[in-house]
Amino acid sequence: MGAAWGRRKLLEQVRLVRKTKSKKRKTQALPQAATRKEAAAIQPKVNTEAETVATWAFRCLLQNGGHKFPFENSFPWSGKLGFKSSGKNEAKRAARPLRQLEDSEAFGRFVVWKETLERARKRAEEILTRTDNKSVRNWVAGALFDAGFQFNKLLLQIAEADDPYALEFFAGISLDAVIQLELLARRNLKLVKPIARKVPFWPVVGSPHKDTRQEVEAMIKRLEVGRDAPENVWGWWSNMPKEKQPYRRVLGTYVARIMTMLRRVKDQYLFQARFQAELRGHAGPNQLSPDECAQLIRRGWPKWIVDAACLPKFSNESAKDWFEVGWAALKEAAGGNVASIKELEPVGFSRAHYESEKGSSQRIQGSQRQALIHDRLRDAFLARFRLTP
Repeated sequence: MGAAWGRRKLLEQVRLVRKTKSKKRKTQALPQAATRKEAAAIQPKVNTEAETVATWAFRCLLQNGGHKFPFENSFPWSGKLGFKSSGKNEAKRAARPLRQLEDSEAFGRFVVWKETLERARKRAEEILTRTDNKSVRNWVAGALFDAGFQFNKLLLQIAEADDPYALEFFAGISLDAVIQLELLARRNLKLVKPIARKVPFWPVVGSPHKDTRQEVEAMIKRLEVGRDAPENVWGWWSNMPKEKQPYRRVLGTYVARIMTMLRRVKDQYLFQARFQAELRGHAGPNQLSPDECAQLIRRGWPKWIVDAACLPKFSNESAKDWFEVGWAALKEAAGGNVASIKELEPVGFSRAHYESEKGSSQRIQGSQRQALIHDRLRDAFLARFRLTP
């Protein structure tokens, strides 16, 4: 009896100890769980806009071709701050298949559309003849440019569908525009020359005639094409490889991609407006402060995107800063190792080979290879894009 009582007493004590330990574990687990919830609440959500922009930039850096900026017209920003919302309804409407038009119905709509265009043309002519207001005329010019640009895109789209009829129209319009531009330059050089100086390229009319090349070169010199352009088209840089410089084409290709991407980000006023609206509630002309840049980075925007949007105007003094931002983007696009890019890997071979002969570790060899790629790209960037005095 005494032994049975003793065993029961011992079991009760064991149960009591287990119950006490379980309560302690629950008590200790509660603050940890609460801490995890608080951490999850504090941790910023994935910034899908930043990821989309970064993906676009990486594609621009690693692939040839003009890649359309994902938010060409607006960021997906909801209503109060004036940014157009890219809501689900718009996506559904875009994905919804349209009903196929019958031939008679399509032709009827075309006739109505053509009449509308004719009325718009007459209205624009009336405005231009009845006002000398420069702002109004500039507005009309901008509207005509937008309409012409969009119509040319549609015409090219038809031509690309193996339609020689549309291609002939597209070539005719392009040729006529270039001829009219050349005639205008001959009549009024003072008007055309400031525009030609600001751009790195200029459209010209070419033909197999032997005198054409001399005439084109003479016109390019008279217009001083590219003299004030961001790209140094008057410099010594060339993508043509030489005996002791076999990687010129590769370097020229990648620095051109870097500059193209940076210009798109820098010139996209929408970036500044989008960032300012997110932080201040409104957009304005003032640059972002260092504290605001730090806030954007904490909200999931990569540092190189924020730095690119806040770059100063391109100049000989700021050229190195522009390159370093582009290098940071290229490095991130390559997963942290630019030497892993197949085309750029041999560019850094000489310094890595030197370290290998010294018996350096693989880590040091890889670091030296990437450092040489950085220096070669920087030199090519400065040689190609620094402004000519």
